[in-house]
Amino acid sequence: MRPAHATRLHLWPGARGAPRPLAATPSSSRLRAAAPRLIRPLPFAAALGSGKARWWLPPPRCIVIVMTPIHRAVGAFGLLLGLVGVASAPAQITIPLADITRAYPTLDPVVLTLNGTAKVARPTPLLITGATLALNGSWFCLDPLQTIYFTPTNEPAGNALTYAGTAPSGFNLWGAAAPGLTTGRIQKLADLFRAYAPSGIAATPLVAGALQLAIWEIANEPGGNPLSLTGAGYLGVSPYGGSTGATDMIVLANSMLASLGTAAVKNLGTTASLDFLIDGTYRRIGTTDIVLVQDLVSFTPVLPIPEPGTYAGAALLSLVAIVWHRRSRFRPVAASVPNHDRPAD
Repeated sequence: MRPAHATRLHLWPGARGAPRPLAATPSSSRLRAAAPRLIRPLPFAAALGSGKARWWLPPPRCIVIVMTPIHRAVGAFGLLLGLVGVASAPAQITIPLADITRAYPTLDPVVLTLNGTAKVARPTPLLITGATLALNGSWFCLDPLQTIYFTPTNEPAGNALTYAGTAPSGFNLWGAAAPGLTTGRIQKLADLFRAYAPSGIAATPLVAGALQLAIWEIANEPGGNPLSLTGAGYLGVSPYGGSTGATDMIVLANSMLASLGTAAVKNLGTTASLDFLIDGTYRRIGTTDIVLVQDLVSFTPVLPIPEPGTYAGAALLSLVAIVWHRRSRFRPVAASVPNHDRPAD
């Protein structure tokens, strides 16, 4: 037995002959109004979908298709899923090299060793400006073994860096022991910035270099190892060429790392203040060469939200000021009579 809500799906030929009444269905009256006046369904029918619809197979002259409520619901749901998929697709972030500079290009370099690989690096943050990011400012490297491109450069004009996303979970690991950007590591980064660069900008080149060294240690030292740049750990740092400036940066960075467990620093940072650029690549114009570039982190302090009582007090003061202003404007003024018009005593 066909369900009451089902609708037959008819295909009519524009044939001549006496009209033949349609079977009574919920939409048969609409079909009679929309179809040609002379119609004759073919006697052959094949069931489609448990009696919810039927196909009449005619010569291809006139075709009328009526979908059941179930089919309409399924189609609408599929369209909704497609729209949601398009809306949720992550957008890539493209940053022209012209918008990227080094904050302290003359900072003393260091020799770092990560997972057995040594590299000479200058621990300066990057400055990113322009309209490509909602938040401009200082950005610090997370994976020191990767390279980075900036201005001035010998790269072709118009080139850019491309980042696949901003989720810290996409940060690449350098080995099985690498910790990744876990919830605990992200909190340590927030604590570090709050304590030593609360505005997001390092006060001096020394502080900037020490922050960069500490960030490398937090992002790459395996769990269980002490956070230190000079101990026997996953990441080690030493001054390049015995530089005194690099030595001072390492000492300050170790002091910063040691303070992360103190009551004055621990868990006081706001992770919402952190922004990430993850899975970066660089491709030279005119080539197919793709180079992986450094993932970056930045800190922008979150302004405190006033308590509801603060808003209520401000609203009350505003209301009082408005009432006073209106009353002062419409207050009646006593009329004064000139001396020469006053009646004589």
